[in-house]
Parts: sequence; structure tokens; C-alpha cells
Amino acid sequence: GSAAGVAVGDSFGESDLTPAFAFADQWWKTSFNFVAGCISHEVGHTLGLNHHGYQGSEYYGGRGDWGPLMGNPDRLLTQWSRGDYGGATRPQQDDLSIITGRAGNGFGYRQDDHGNTLPTATTYTGTSAAGVIERSTDVDLFRFYTASRIEADVQPATIGANLDVLAEILDATGTVVATSDLQNALTATFRTTVSPGTYYLRVQGTGKGDPATTGYSRYGSLGQYTISMTVDAQPR
Repeated sequence: GSAAGVAVGDSFGESDLTPAFAFADQWWKTSFNFVAGCISHEVGHTLGLNHHGYQGSEYYGGRGDWGPLMGNPDRLLTQWSRGDYGGATRPQQDDLSIITGRAGNGFGYRQDDHGNTLPTATTYTGTSAAGVIERSTDVDLFRFYTASRIEADVQPATIGANLDVLAEILDATGTVVATSDLQNALTATFRTTVSPGTYYLRVQGTGKGDPATTGYSRYGSLGQYTISMTVDAQPR
């Protein structure tokens, strides 16, 4: 029929390996974000999730650039939700708690890949790096030296992004000297000049505006990102 996908609920981990389907030859096939979101949506059903709707409707298409994966959004940013947006039909459904807590799923969160404090920060080398924001509270830090100029871009997935990036530059004492939280993009960008020394790039997920009206919370800002940064070489 016209379904975008289909899955058997609570089927992940069953011995018969029940499959889930996303039908990429439907009318929405030209929207790669919708295809990516549909795949996550159907997998979500197998992991024990029901639909997130809006004001009595079974599905919610989202608002602005954002929508819940268990709705039916064709948006730039799609995320797991706990029903904390205005008009939510399932405010009691905490997607991440169910995904990581349902006994049949058999897994929890990914292991943290970068330290979240200055002493445990990853030393940045070369011109690029990558990471994953595994939990809503996760922050990743990268240590680098510059003699003056910092040019950096932090980019989430280009298709099917779940992460809205908030990035900061910290000095050697941990004081924030620059922040990038773009309101009309999911990326973070720095073009700044600083005094010579050791600095840190801190990456985390963020929300936007008021979830009760037109915004969304930090809750579902998870996933992969890449860093492209040019800094001066550290003197020997």
C-alpha cells in the first residue's frame, strides 16, 4: 500500500529474527532525511516504541526544522523524544529509557569516546577528528595549541541528523572564550583570533527555544559529528 515502512513491535531480539522494512520507492523517496528517519522509526518499533503524536493525532510531523523520529517528520533534524514538546500525545514515553532498558533489546548506551574534562580531553592532531554524543548529558573535549588563529567547523551527519551542535572554545583554565550555537543551522563554526596557548574545543548537543511552543529540548541531540579545524603548529 502507501505505507512508508512496517515493523512488528517489541520484536528486536526475538529468535525468529522478525524484519522491519522501510519502503524507499514510495512518493517520499527523493527526501533522504525522510528515508533515514523512516528507518529509525521502524527500528524504534522493534525496540519497543510507539508513535509520538500531536494534539490527538497519531503522528506528528514536527515544527520548524525539528520532529520526533516516532512521528512522521520530513525535517532537517529528527530525534528520539520523551514527549516533552507542546501537544505531545505520549508524554509518558521516554524513548531512550525504553531503547536502553527493554530486556529484549540487550544493549545500553555506547561507550564514551572522548573525555568530558580538561585532564581527560583528547589531543587534537591533524586537520580533522570525529566523535559521537552518546547521551543527552555527554560532552566531548579536544585539546590543541594555537599561536593566534582558530578556524573550526563542527558538523553533524549530513543526512538524517539527530544532533544539534553546541560548541565552545575554552582557555587553559577552562574559561569559555567563544561559543557557537547557530540558530538556523545544526553546525558550529569558529573564526577567531586568541592569545598563544593551549585551548580546548568542547562539543555537546543542544536544544532550541521553548519545547512547549515552537522549540525542542536537548534530550534527543545525540549522534555523530566531525571536526575540521586549522590551528597553528605548537612550537617545539
